Amino acid sequence: MRRAGKPCILCKRTATTVTVDFDHASLSRADQQKLNELEGIFRRAVVVIIERVAEGLDPTTWGSLSSPAGVTIHGLPHDRAELAATMLDNAVSSLLGIQPAADGTCASL
Repeated sequence: MRRAGKPCILCKRTATTVTVDFDHASLSRADQQKLNELEGIFRRAVVVIIERVAEGLDPTTWGSLSSPAGVTIHGLPHDRAELAATMLDNAVSSLLGIQPAADGTCASL
């Protein structure tokens, strides 16, 4: 189940890699506007997240796409993808001044 404003983890059924997807359209209009105003800070946070989750991985096995519409990181092992989703959830929650989900649910498997 994908919850509004939460990163989503998408498993490829034929592989052991995972894609983490965060789409700004999943946020309320007010939150989208706030995140757009803080885009520079958000983009720097995304760079830090990608550096951390990709550390030690072969650069040919993963990739990322960052646009005004959101962030996608693909080709990650499951544990790295869960870390990326949690870090994205925390970054967005912090920027928007909201609390991350108390149950730790930040993505759908």
